[in-house]
Amino acid sequence: MSTLPPASPASQLNRVCAWLLLGLSVLTTLWSVGQLGAALAMDHYGAQQWLASHGLMASGLLGWVVAHASALSALQLLSCLPCIAIAVGMLRGNNWARLGFIALLLLTAVLNLATLPLLDRLLMDLLTPMLAQISNSGDASELITELRDARIMLWVSSGLPLLALSAIHVWLARRFDRADIRALFSR
Repeated sequence: MSTLPPASPASQLNRVCAWLLLGLSVLTTLWSVGQLGAALAMDHYGAQQWLASHGLMASGLLGWVVAHASALSALQLLSCLPCIAIAVGMLRGNNWARLGFIALLLLTAVLNLATLPLLDRLLMDLLTPMLAQISNSGDASELITELRDARIMLWVSSGLPLLALSAIHVWLARRFDRADIRALFSR
């Protein structure tokens, strides 16, 4: 039998959030290392020039992402380090980690909402060249209508979950600012 008192709900929430953040940050770090290696290999072997020579290089936002894949991968890798530090700090009861976690939650809520217009822009960058090629055919108006409907479905099917996820992040940030959670962090 254990003689330890049961952990409070606030303590349990803190531990669950800290361990989830740590686990996801470590997994993202591993993914980022592999992604950075792949991006550097693509740069080294001239993959962008090969794609461009075959007329496969994307333009617009997608082209920019492909052109800056190494830098974006390195930025993703570097963004994992503060998350790991925050998670460890939360497990140790450091108040700066609680404040960092709140800031991280609010930043993530905003970035979740920003992804939808970016996804729409990427979709349009992919579809615009195809639409230009088939605009002379008779099926163009039907395809344009179908693409418009698919775009609306993207906004609805992605927008509602992203709004819900952002609301959860904001709620959790507010929860970590309550007195019972603040009492766990003394340092």
